[in-house]
Amino acid sequence: MEGMKRINQICDEFAARLQKLRVRNHEEQPFYPNGTAKEVFRMDEEQLHELFQLISPGGTSKDGIISAIVRHVVRNLSTLFAVVVRIRRADDVNLLRQFTDLIVHDDALLQPPRLTDDELPIPLDKARLFFPTFANEFFDTQFQFCAITLQRKEDVTYQDYRSQCPLPYKRQQRIGGGAFGEVYKVKIERHHVRSTGDRSGNLEPEWLARKDFKRQQSFTVELDVYKAIMKQPRKHDHLVMVVAILQYRDTSSLFFPLATGDLDQYLNGKLHGDERPLDTLQKKSMLFERGVALAGALAFLHDGFDGVACLHLDLKPSNVLVYDAYAPDETWKITDFGLTRMRNREYSSAAPGFEGIYLPPECGTPDGRVTPRSDVWSLGCIFSLVITYMLCGPSGVKEFTEKRGERPEGDLFFITTKNSTPRISPAVTSWFDHLKQSSARDETLSRVIRESLDYLQSKVLHPICGQRATAREVELGLKAIHQRFEKRAPPPSPQPAQGQPEQASVIDRLIARMKHRTSESSVFRLRSFGYNLNPNGFGFRFSPLDGDYLAFFSSQNTLFWTVSEIMSALRDGSQIPPPQALRIPDGATKSFAVSSNTICNCLDAESFKCHVYNVAGTSSSVRVDDGVRVSYDHMGYIKRVTMSSDGSLAAFVTTDRPKGSEMDCRIYLAYTEHLMGTANEGSSSSLRRDSRSNSVSESSLMSVTTAANLIVEKIVVGSAAQIRFLDFTPNGKFLVVVIQDGSRGFSIRLWETYSGKCWRDFSVAIESETFRSLFTTCCLFMSKAGDPCLVVVSDHRRILHVNLFTRSTNTRKLNIGIDSVFVCDDGSTLVLIGKNHGLRAYLLPLHSLEKSDFIGSAKINRLSYAPALDDATVQCDANKQLKMLIASSSGSFLEMGIDH
Repeated sequence: MEGMKRINQICDEFAARLQKLRVRNHEEQPFYPNGTAKEVFRMDEEQLHELFQLISPGGTSKDGIISAIVRHVVRNLSTLFAVVVRIRRADDVNLLRQFTDLIVHDDALLQPPRLTDDELPIPLDKARLFFPTFANEFFDTQFQFCAITLQRKEDVTYQDYRSQCPLPYKRQQRIGGGAFGEVYKVKIERHHVRSTGDRSGNLEPEWLARKDFKRQQSFTVELDVYKAIMKQPRKHDHLVMVVAILQYRDTSSLFFPLATGDLDQYLNGKLHGDERPLDTLQKKSMLFERGVALAGALAFLHDGFDGVACLHLDLKPSNVLVYDAYAPDETWKITDFGLTRMRNREYSSAAPGFEGIYLPPECGTPDGRVTPRSDVWSLGCIFSLVITYMLCGPSGVKEFTEKRGERPEGDLFFITTKNSTPRISPAVTSWFDHLKQSSARDETLSRVIRESLDYLQSKVLHPICGQRATAREVELGLKAIHQRFEKRAPPPSPQPAQGQPEQASVIDRLIARMKHRTSESSVFRLRSFGYNLNPNGFGFRFSPLDGDYLAFFSSQNTLFWTVSEIMSALRDGSQIPPPQALRIPDGATKSFAVSSNTICNCLDAESFKCHVYNVAGTSSSVRVDDGVRVSYDHMGYIKRVTMSSDGSLAAFVTTDRPKGSEMDCRIYLAYTEHLMGTANEGSSSSLRRDSRSNSVSESSLMSVTTAANLIVEKIVVGSAAQIRFLDFTPNGKFLVVVIQDGSRGFSIRLWETYSGKCWRDFSVAIESETFRSLFTTCCLFMSKAGDPCLVVVSDHRRILHVNLFTRSTNTRKLNIGIDSVFVCDDGSTLVLIGKNHGLRAYLLPLHSLEKSDFIGSAKINRLSYAPALDDATVQCDANKQLKMLIASSSGSFLEMGIDH
C-alpha cells in the first residue's frame, strides 16, 4: 500500500513539473516544447530510479537493470514516458509496466528498445500494440509533446495523423501576400528549429519569415530553384536562402531569415528603424555598394550553375529584402523565385506574357523571348531608384514614381510606340537629367551619378534585350564607377633606375617610331590585294575597334577581308587571302555604313530599301551572314546612313523626293535589331522570296509596321547636300549631325539616342579670310571628363575643337594640309593624314589640341591615298605593339609597325 502511494506521488510530481512547462501557440493550442520531458527527468534521476524499482515485479529487478532503464528514459525515451505519466490514472501500474516492456524483457535489456522518441507520433494501431489499455489516450496526448519541428535546409512533412501535431509558433503576424499565398513572421519556440546532427536546435525562440503557398505547383517551382541554389558548392551572401521547408496538412511553406523589410519599403521611407540621412559621401558610397552587390547576386544566378542559367523574371524592389536596416552591416538580398526558370544559357525562353513596372519590353509581347539579360533590365530599374534615394531620399523616389505614372502608358520604365518599337520612357530620361543637375554641386558625387546613369541608359536599360550588358558586366561596370567615391591621388610614376632609360609608353613608342622613320625599312609591310577592285567603287572601310574586318564597297557588290588574316599574310610574306564577296541581288548600293558586327548597304531605289548583314567572328576569320532585306514603301528615300560602333543603332537621312529638291530631309533612328525584326513582319502576301537569290529575306511593309523613329523632336535637317557629317559618339549615346549652313560656319545638332530628344542644337562661326571648300573632314571622341567632343578640319588647314557638352569651341590654324582625321585606339591621340610634299601622318594630343605641337610625324612612301575612297586605322596587336593600317583603293594594303 505504501509502495502504491509512493508511485502515485512520484508520478504526480513529474506530471506537475511537466504541466508548468507547457505553453500555448498562437492558436492557443497547448504543447510541450522539445526537450521539456528530458529536462524534467534529468533533474531527478533518483526519483526515476526509485519509481522503476517500485514498479518492477516483486521489486526484484537488479539494480543494474533499473539504472539502464533510467538511462534509456533520459536519453531517448523521455517524451514517451512523459506521455505515459500524463495519461496514467492513480493506482495504476500496468501502464508503467507496459512502458518498461519497451526496454526490458525477462530482466534483459532490449537493444534497441521496441519504441523510442524518434518514432513519435505513432499511429493508433501502434499505440494499441504497445499500450493496449490506454491506446486512445496515448494517441491523443502524444501530439502535445510532438509539436512540429523544422529541420534546417530540409523538407519535413506533417500530413495524415501527423497533421494533429500543433504548430510551434509563439506569435504570428501577416506581413505580406499575393497571388501565390501569404507571408507571415513567426516566432518559433526554442528547440523547434534543428540542424542535422543537432538535437537541441535553437536555444532561444527564433523569428523567421514563413511563406505559405496556395498552389502546390507554385511551391514546387520555387522549392526546386532553392534546392538547386543550395546544392551549389559556392554560395552568394546576397541571395536569400531557405531556412526550412514544411508541408503541413494542405499548406506548403518555406521559411527564411526574417528581414527588417523589403527594398520598396526602404526606398519609400516606410521601414521602422533609425533612418538617418545620407549626408556624407561615405554613406552614399555604402548605399551604392549595396546596389552593386545585387548585380553580383544576379550574376551568380545567371552564371553560378554548371551550364544552366537561373532567370529570376520578377526582380523588383519588393523582392529584395533588407536585413539590419540602417545598421553598419545592413545587407540587401534577392528573394522570391516563384517565376524563376532554369534554362540552358544558350537558349531563350518564352516571355511570361504580361507587363510589370520593372519588367523589360520583351516580357509584354506575345512572341517575346526572355534571356538572363531580361533580368538585367529589372536590375537597372532598381538601381535607378537607389541612385534617386541616394540623392533625394524617399521623397525623390516617390516623385520619380509619380513622374512615370503620369505617362499614358502608366508606371513603366519603357514605352512602346504605335509601331511597336520599345524605348526607354521619356519620364525616365528626364528624371535622369534632373538627377545629374541635382548632383552638380559636388564634383565626386556628380561624376558618380553621371557615369552611373549614362551606364544604365547605354548598357542596362536598353530596349533591345540582346544589346544589354550581362549581369557580370554590370557588376564590374558599377564597381569601377564606385571607385570614384575613393578620393585617392594617382600613384606616382615609377622612377627609372639610375643609369637606365625610362621605359616608353605605347604612344611614346609610336612617336619615336614616326620621328625616326628615315627609310623604307622592314617596319613597312606593303602588299597588293591581288584582287581587281572596281575602279568606280565607293572605297574601303575598317570595322570599329571590336571588329576584325575590312570592307570594300561598290554599287554591285561588297568585298570582305579579315584584318587578322591580312596581317598574318603580311608577316609570312604570302599573298593576301581573297575576299568574301556579297552580290547585291536587287539593285545598286547608294550608301553604306559599318559597325564592329554589322554592315548596312542602302540601295539606290524609289523607296526605303537596305540590306543589313551580321558579321560574325571565328577563331581565325570573320564571316558575313546571308543578311536581311529591309523594305518600307512609305519611308522615303535613303540619302545617307551611319551605325553606332557596336551595331545596335542605325541612323538614316531620308527624303520624300529621290530626285530634285531635298530640303525636306529627315533623320530616322532605329535599333538595328528591331529594324531587322520588323523586316519579317506583315501579311503573308507581302512576304516573298526573291527568285534571283535565296540569300536575303524580304518584307515590303506599310508604315504601320515600320520600326518607329526613335527621334522625337527636330527631325527635319534640311537639304542633304548641306549635311557634312553624320555619326554616333563612341559610346553610342548621341547621334551628331554637322551641317554647313553657309560659308562661315556650321550647325551642329545632337540627339540623345536613348530618349530621342534633341540634346544640343547650335551654330559655330569660323572666321577665315579665304575658303576653298570649308568643310574637309571630321571625327568624334570623348574627353577625359566623359564629354562628347567634335573635331572639324575646315579648309584643310584649320582645326575646330567643339565640346558638345559645354558648347565651348577652340580653333587652330595649321601650316600643313590635312585630308583625313581619326582618333587613335588609345583614345587620347588624334591622327591626321595629308599630302605635304608626299603623304604624311601627324599626331596631336587630344587633351591639348589648341596649343600643343605635333608629337610625331612620319612620311608614308610608295602609297597613294584618296580620303574619300581609302581608310586608315591604328590598332594594337597581341604583343602590345601599335601599328597604322591603310587600305588604298589603288589596290594596296600598308602596315606601319611600332618597334619596342
